[in-house]
Amino acid sequence: PANGWYDDGYDWYFFKNGEKHTGNATDGNGQRYFVNGKYANGFYDGKSYLDGEEVDLADSDWYVSDGVWRSRDTGRSCYVNGDFIVISLSDQKLWIVRNGHIISRISIVSGKPVSPTVIGNFRVLSKEYSRILRGPGYASWVQYWMPFYGDYGIHDANWQPSSAFSNSNYYRWGGSHGCINVQPSEMGYIYSNSYVGMRVIVY
Repeated sequence: PANGWYDDGYDWYFFKNGEKHTGNATDGNGQRYFVNGKYANGFYDGKSYLDGEEVDLADSDWYVSDGVWRSRDTGRSCYVNGDFIVISLSDQKLWIVRNGHIISRISIVSGKPVSPTVIGNFRVLSKEYSRILRGPGYASWVQYWMPFYGDYGIHDANWQPSSAFSNSNYYRWGGSHGCINVQPSEMGYIYSNSYVGMRVIVY
């Protein structure tokens, strides 16, 4: 029986006793958790995994199962493919998922209570570079702009202090007009790993 990584003719899988393995095992990268022969990504048996390694997503309540994104706390759900962005307003976090893998989790600043960020299932409408965002009483230059619903979008915010992104309550007094503010050092990564039409879940 096969033990280890083998190509089944379509893709590489990790086998144990001839079966695509689910559970803990050790390969060349050390001990990992596998699901059906692949590194686990997501929420399994009360633990969260990224490329087979347990990660601290305890501050989040969402997971993906059988192509459906679900929030345990809110009961919200929607169908997703392998690429999507999740924004948790309660956690003040943003996750990028590509090919079913969480590739980034970053802190954000969302809209103030008087100008809250819209909640729902959206898609990236466009991607623009070097843009001035205008609204009542403000005109702000951003390097990256990714709208997902009307005037709501994800963008860098060089006017926000770096400490804002490590305080999940900061948005209550220092939040945006409804957009998702991201540290300039992080926004380029989000921009380059997203595309027009990509699902955006805000909850």
